[in-house]
Amino acid sequence: MAFNKTATSNLTIQKVDPLNRPDWSEYNMKRVKTASIMKNRESDLGGFDIESAIGKHPEHLFVKIFAIKKDEVNDNGDAFSEGELIKATPSFVGVPVFCNHQNDDIEKARGIIVHAWYDKPKGGIYTIARVDRVAWPSLARGVEQEIVTGTSMGATRGNDLVLMGDGSKKKVKELKKGDTVRTHTGKKEQIEVVCKTQEHDELYLIKWNGNKEGLALSCEHPLLAIKSEDIYYTSKQSKKLYRKTPSEIRDEIKPSFIESRSIKPGDYVLEYVPQKEIVVDEINDDIAFLLGLYAAEGYINEKSVGFCLGMQDKESQHYIKLLDVLKNNFPDSKVRIDEKLERNGLYVVTWNEKLAELCEKYVGRGSHEKKLHNDVLLLPKNQQKLILGAYLDGDGCSIIQRTNKKGQSSGQGAMQASSASVDLLSGMRIICMRLGVSACLSKHERTASSSTVMDQSTQYVEYMLYMTNEISTVLHKYSSKAHNNLKAIRIKSDSFIYDCYMAHKIKNVEIIANEETTYYVQVGKLEDENSDHSYIINDIATHNCSVTSSICSICHNCASVADEYCDCVKHRKNKKFSGKQKCSYHDSPIKIEGHEDTCPICGSTSKDSQTNEYKEAQIYEHNFGIKFIEDSFVVNPACHDCLVQEIFNKTGMEQKVASLKNRLLKMAETEACTSGACSIDGQMRKTAGKQELNELVTAMDIVEKVAKSLMAQKEYVSMEYVS
Repeated sequence: MAFNKTATSNLTIQKVDPLNRPDWSEYNMKRVKTASIMKNRESDLGGFDIESAIGKHPEHLFVKIFAIKKDEVNDNGDAFSEGELIKATPSFVGVPVFCNHQNDDIEKARGIIVHAWYDKPKGGIYTIARVDRVAWPSLARGVEQEIVTGTSMGATRGNDLVLMGDGSKKKVKELKKGDTVRTHTGKKEQIEVVCKTQEHDELYLIKWNGNKEGLALSCEHPLLAIKSEDIYYTSKQSKKLYRKTPSEIRDEIKPSFIESRSIKPGDYVLEYVPQKEIVVDEINDDIAFLLGLYAAEGYINEKSVGFCLGMQDKESQHYIKLLDVLKNNFPDSKVRIDEKLERNGLYVVTWNEKLAELCEKYVGRGSHEKKLHNDVLLLPKNQQKLILGAYLDGDGCSIIQRTNKKGQSSGQGAMQASSASVDLLSGMRIICMRLGVSACLSKHERTASSSTVMDQSTQYVEYMLYMTNEISTVLHKYSSKAHNNLKAIRIKSDSFIYDCYMAHKIKNVEIIANEETTYYVQVGKLEDENSDHSYIINDIATHNCSVTSSICSICHNCASVADEYCDCVKHRKNKKFSGKQKCSYHDSPIKIEGHEDTCPICGSTSKDSQTNEYKEAQIYEHNFGIKFIEDSFVVNPACHDCLVQEIFNKTGMEQKVASLKNRLLKMAETEACTSGACSIDGQMRKTAGKQELNELVTAMDIVEKVAKSLMAQKEYVSMEYVS
């Protein structure tokens, strides 16, 4: 005869706190209206079909919100004109909805803006937010549910390479929040947001001098550039077009971030070139030479370092210098020289553990894996000349003959170096640019020739570093090949040094169809005025997408980044100003598109800059080029008229709340139960034998253990899988 036994489970009742705790004044705000579905609602919702939307998403709330008002200075010191708001209205559609602007993590998203329209009588933008009331606890799957699909977000492709803080490069799709990247000024800053955007049907593919792959961006994504009209001028006498000298450009022009759709062939994009120099104690001039030659011809075998030269190098200066440097710096180390005629090889091998460690640390090992250490990229320029000069003597050559457009020989041209490692050549390219020499990379399929030490039937991939002939002037004292190339014809380059950048002329801009997933990256917090809000992608400086530019309400200075702000905005925003102030719009680093000749605030021109008088005027920013990237539910909005207007699908919500309330009450009852036979809707009572009860207890223990383990690994586990 079986005994009736009861299995029980202890329940922990947790206190539930509101997401946003208002004070008493907010509790007494006017009541928010609720609405049921009506057949004639379209006129109040900007044409949005609410009945159809609720039918497709019955588990969601739909909230009508007055999002932003024209010509009103909000508590953040920002104002938005009607024209700018009308242009920006479509960018609201698809952006995520948060609580209290917690937009640093997409998992905190509560829903999505599904509709937006500009209401002229009200003078502002209305939105419809679809709020997910079921998935609030686990919106890690928000991207898959199209939580992030806004076209307002600047976007790039997943395989493009971003320059990281440590000098390495990482694909966009592999980035994560908290990663450190380099900005356009060389600072290290953290990524605050990285997420997928919608599949952009079209991207702007920009290609520049020396780069065949280019960079594809969404139309509104800004990149650091100089417009062609600022660089070129027409001679009054010859009527020909000439480029200003780098010094003239440096003195007269300041680059700015320009949207990709506004970039055209002839403009220049800017590649950041690190200028910092460091001293590495264990690298002297002789070691720098050895590292350069090792990068070209060296290999490591246990504790020995070998240099594989060609038989033609037997009388060369770098071969003679190699033997002298080894003898002077490592006098106790054995050096062996082998000649292998069948492979055209001249091998110099030395057994020295310290040298092997230095070569592996600063250059790496393996022909395909060699890569210059970040410290090498920042060495004093004299030592970098030794490294690059030795590398060119090992793997470099002069271009003996070039052919001009008419098919005629123009004699010697530039120099080039080859390697199996694209990372190694990328480092050498950075050294070239630090020395003021333009250089570019290319990839080629090759078959080994008699001049190499490989079997002559070998097929391989070779990367080429092409350098303009300025390299001969820079390295003629450090490389015999560069010295011999001094008399080569100077080929005019479409790239030049500009401050801490190499400026590259844009060859082509085209709109391309896109089927790849695109990504939005935000560097620095949006409200942080000390952040550059920029990063380097495919070697080019780009900027976060938000407001393109703003104009100070007092002095009318126009700025696109924090460095360009006037003192009014920097130090006195939201304060009052009385007095006279001359319009400085035409002295600003940038201009608003369509207002190149006239200030959009006061109408003054460059020839007639007027002075404006103010009395207790608030200092704020007029914002232009607005692109909305999120919306938030808050208790105390910056704009006091921007409130929730109506809530739809209220009946479904009330039913859900009633169900949850009923269940919570029953759970509360069980907390005081001591009989050992408590239940919720009868679901907790179990009549069973001893074996079943033991198995049930074991199963519950395992479930608890697994749940704790999954939560501890929540950053790496799909929350959709967990749920």
